[in-house]
Amino acid sequence: MRISIHCQKIANFQVCTVLFIFVALTLSMTASPQKLTMFDLPNAGAAPGSGPQPTGINIFGAITGIVVDNHNYLHGFIRTPEGESTLFDAPGIDPQQNGATIPTAINDFGVIVGWAFPDGGPVSAFRRMPDGTITTIKVPGATPYTQTYLYSINDFGVATGKFDSNGIMHAFRYSLDGKFTEIDDPEVGMNPPIFDTGTIPYSINNHGEIAGVVLVSIGSPFPSANHGFLRTRKGEFIHFDVPEGIDSFSMINAYVNDRGVVAGTYVAQQAVDHDVTAGFQRSPDGSFIVFAAPTGPLKNLWVNALNFEGTTTGFFEDATTIFDHAFVRFDDGRLVPIRFPSSEEESVGAAINDRGIVVGWWFDSTTSTYHGYTWSPRRPDENEHADD
Repeated sequence: MRISIHCQKIANFQVCTVLFIFVALTLSMTASPQKLTMFDLPNAGAAPGSGPQPTGINIFGAITGIVVDNHNYLHGFIRTPEGESTLFDAPGIDPQQNGATIPTAINDFGVIVGWAFPDGGPVSAFRRMPDGTITTIKVPGATPYTQTYLYSINDFGVATGKFDSNGIMHAFRYSLDGKFTEIDDPEVGMNPPIFDTGTIPYSINNHGEIAGVVLVSIGSPFPSANHGFLRTRKGEFIHFDVPEGIDSFSMINAYVNDRGVVAGTYVAQQAVDHDVTAGFQRSPDGSFIVFAAPTGPLKNLWVNALNFEGTTTGFFEDATTIFDHAFVRFDDGRLVPIRFPSSEEESVGAAINDRGIVVGWWFDSTTSTYHGYTWSPRRPDENEHADD
């Protein structure tokens, strides 16, 4: 076993992170009874379309996401493991003027990243510290029209995201001390970039490896091709395409865990009226496993996250309607739905922590409102269904 220790200062506290490399976290190995817990926030509204929609969870159970309150305004929120919640807005964002704050991820120290936008204004990335301090991320040399997003943050406080400039997407890292580093995929520059091409980094792990999708200009008749990538800690870009995908246009998203396993979504086939998406998992040796919706060959499945063990979560279309349903896919290949009350019309698995706890939201068809949930795992060989 090799142990890496890294110390840093977060919110005026000196903290040390210990990485156990090649050894699963003890917490994630514990088999606990499966439990579905639904929750709302005190200020969540009761009008149609209101309620919380979680987007991230850390190993201690702290949750972040968005919520539409009882005045129909949209805020970011953080919910502690004890169930206490705080709503927040990024600097300069006024929900009463149609502004919105969109958290996307939370690390194990409670640092949150995401993006926000005022009414009619450009999107700006932000970072929220555990003490509530929120910093707007500035791109060096940016114009007033530059759009900036943060998607992921690791436990060393290094976040990754993209900024859009003149229709071209550029990837960057943002460190805890505020250092901004552009990390574009060299493949983007092989041909003159065109609108909506560039590098999109969806995920960064605790070793500094980054996974995402690169869209490159290839000329007529197709404007661009999209490939998956893994950027190593040394800065090397490893490109990949799912063998079962459609040519070079199939990659949609990609996430990497601390073992170097990448999981995401790709276009598996083209139906008459739509593309059919499925999930994939790529091992560090370059081999692939693919998995489709359990409800039929033309139904979509979408991966939103994976944890240390390689367990993924997301959603798939049901067999008879276009509504989506949350799922968990264990590392042994078993894919099970997360079951909700009969009034559930739609649900999504948004994130999963290294203890295997899923967070997401479900939509109640009787009230037309959103509700948050957490789902705690039972080992997949204990029960075939995730709803007992």
